[in-house]
Amino acid sequence: MKIRRYVFAITLIFCVSQIVSAADFTADWKEGQERVWAGPDFWANRLQDWQVANGRIECVEASKREAMRTLHLLTYYIEPGIGTVEMSVKAGLLKGGNSVAADGAAGFLIAAGGGIDHRSAAFVHNSYGPNGGYFAGINGEGKLFVHDLSEAKWEGRGRQRTVDKSACLIAESEGSLASLKDIVLKLSAKPTDSGYSIELTASDDASGEVVVVKAERIPSEGFSGQIALVSHPGTKRDFASFWFDEWQVSGSKVGHDASRAFGPIACTQYTLSKGVLKMTAQFTPVSESGNKDVLLQISENGDWKTLSKTQINIPSYTATFKVANFEPGEDTQYRVVYEMPSMEGSLSSYTWSGTIAKNPADQDTVTVAAFTGNHNMARGMESGIYEWTKETLWFPHEDMTANVAKQQPDLLFFSGDQVYEYGSPTHAVRNPLDKAITDYLYKWYLWCWAYRDLAKDIPCVCIPDDHDVFQGNLWGQGGRPIRGQSRGGYTMPAEFVKAVEATQTSHFPDPFDPTPIEQGIGVYYTDMNVGGVSFGIIEDRKFKTGEKSEQVILGDPTEIKLLGERQLEFLQHWAADWSNGTVMKSVLSQTIFACVHTGWGGGARLNEPHKPSVDHDSNGWPVHGRNKALREIRKGFAFHIAGDQHLGSIVHHGIDEWDDAGWSFCVPSVANYYPRSWKTLEPGKNHIEGLPDYTGQFHDGFGNKINVYAAANPGYESGVFPARLHDRSPGYGIVHFDKPERTITMECWPRYVDPTDESTGSQYEGWPRTIDMMDNYGREAEAYLPTIKVSGTKDPVVQVIGEKFAEIVYTVRIKGNEFSPKVFDADDEYTVIVSQPDEGQVEVLNDLKATSEEGSSVVELAF
Repeated sequence: MKIRRYVFAITLIFCVSQIVSAADFTADWKEGQERVWAGPDFWANRLQDWQVANGRIECVEASKREAMRTLHLLTYYIEPGIGTVEMSVKAGLLKGGNSVAADGAAGFLIAAGGGIDHRSAAFVHNSYGPNGGYFAGINGEGKLFVHDLSEAKWEGRGRQRTVDKSACLIAESEGSLASLKDIVLKLSAKPTDSGYSIELTASDDASGEVVVVKAERIPSEGFSGQIALVSHPGTKRDFASFWFDEWQVSGSKVGHDASRAFGPIACTQYTLSKGVLKMTAQFTPVSESGNKDVLLQISENGDWKTLSKTQINIPSYTATFKVANFEPGEDTQYRVVYEMPSMEGSLSSYTWSGTIAKNPADQDTVTVAAFTGNHNMARGMESGIYEWTKETLWFPHEDMTANVAKQQPDLLFFSGDQVYEYGSPTHAVRNPLDKAITDYLYKWYLWCWAYRDLAKDIPCVCIPDDHDVFQGNLWGQGGRPIRGQSRGGYTMPAEFVKAVEATQTSHFPDPFDPTPIEQGIGVYYTDMNVGGVSFGIIEDRKFKTGEKSEQVILGDPTEIKLLGERQLEFLQHWAADWSNGTVMKSVLSQTIFACVHTGWGGGARLNEPHKPSVDHDSNGWPVHGRNKALREIRKGFAFHIAGDQHLGSIVHHGIDEWDDAGWSFCVPSVANYYPRSWKTLEPGKNHIEGLPDYTGQFHDGFGNKINVYAAANPGYESGVFPARLHDRSPGYGIVHFDKPERTITMECWPRYVDPTDESTGSQYEGWPRTIDMMDNYGREAEAYLPTIKVSGTKDPVVQVIGEKFAEIVYTVRIKGNEFSPKVFDADDEYTVIVSQPDEGQVEVLNDLKATSEEGSSVVELAF
């Protein structure tokens, strides 16, 4: 039985002198610092709803839909244990005339999100609900109140359902202030014999009015968490918004942690390939009229040396450095340096530090950690009631990032959907353009906040997918503007798309062909070399034909594109280029070249067997374009790492026959908001005994030949809290490229498993699996060329060219000094080029004839 708290409401109206005690923290915004971002001590919900202007912080959002806007104080918070909390702030109406919505309000949010990571607790806004804390403020009628957000309940059903907040009111003043134009709010929370008391005072110096309200018997348990300012527009006419200034916080129960600050440098990402360092520093929206100069410095002999200088680009708020001839023989400490006025008005230097890892060329194994589908919440937090607990707040994925760090990867790969435009955490803002870009940044900063401690030290490839550019599906069709996404093109303005790509891809090695596409949208497809593994980074979506475009209606498969001719040309070049010590190759892209799911969503549609799905968002379609891509990729014996399908899988792809192309690993989603499954009606052909029935050879929904070796299907009970997250098979992928052995090992990890502690669990069923690099051109030989034996060098590159069409059949760096080239047209004659491209050593063998027997003749070459 729940015991109601006793409440004491006190109203005093008289003239008093204002007493201000020394505060542990003071926020006093200055003139001349106009910007959207409140400063490094704060997190705003949402970013675009607040601004620094007129020497104060202002909530500029005043619409019914955007309820309870909050500005969280990150670096000061209410600690567990016994103590006091004191706060004061100046406040006033920014929007709203003489008549203000009665339930519009301004005030303090205290003890919000107690017991959870401060980064997720900082999102408490909009909705009441468990662990939401206490809202102590003044309403549109001038009355003071204290609300317990956890007491909100649903009333009614369906579309008629509303939030009943009547039980939330635990104190309300009898009297009121006549004006909300310019007031002072003071809060005092103190321990008592029965818990805590909260006393809130509002005063109007102009009129001399003072109103006080006091709430008693606030439970001590759970009275900890975030502190925030609140501007609530109300639910009726004359919506209000408020400004605040001179916010002071003190007390023995107030904790301080400067490391919780966020900005002005939100994160860094970098790549180091072929002696070229590129790094992008992501900034919060600093003042457009302020300093834009940014320095990149490295540590040398105990001093900081400036390596490069650049400027912040707006509206992406990115600063990209490029340093040529950078080949350190050891890990190098760096920092990004930026100067801007502090809240006190003096010029302050802000830094973000990390490590540039040396090229792992001397390592036998190069390890990639791969991610996709970075959903942050179980559902959107704008429903009216939200559980501000780990049950629904999956961000900041601290369990997974800690486990990934233990894997010690050499490369991070995020294959797309780093951002979800809806419900992660809030709905999408699509116009006006400046608000849309700021809304994207608000969501993108969650990725920065969650992964920046990994990305600051490890090279990172992060490629945007459909949700990153605020589309449910993306068929880019060469960059054209379009209103309906299925017709092919971008639904958001080009400047929005360019800002997204700047935040995620501007640190990549320079693109293979930088020519912009339609609307001036750039491209980023390129290659990078990490320790002798060459990664071909491609863009699955940008050139892909829309599923309901005019080309599809006309029905000519040759006009329905997947990668487009420009990227196919890149793949041809990349597959043949084994310079810079390249030993192995892998493609990185948004998704795999197949449609590997039978079910989705939930219930029987997800959990029961069905025939393979037909999903044009997958790279199983268009079939003609899919096959062209696979033909080019296999010429370099390249593996494929991708994501997007919301289902971890291992597939050996076929074009004309099963297994005649490469292998792919689709990694599982970080958080499976929309799970998928692969549960077939019949076992696959040539099913391997001991593997599940859903493995083996199948045709996907488009008729593509696929050999499925593993699928991380949801539907089991993990026994890990929260079940809504962990029972949907979330996690990440690890790929080890063993250069001496030329093998590739795939691992698929649940996010909760500590890879150093077997007692915490194991990988998903079907993993790990190791393949030979040569299996990525699994096509059976029709004939063989003479065996080539090489002396004077080790592991040369062998390129086979069919002379009939002057076409490269494949190129590969062999293991050892002997190789019997397989070919696929016994009637053709062939040129074989044996080389060490980095040393300029080349031997050419012309007019070689094929025979049916491997090793029937030998050609010896001396270097």
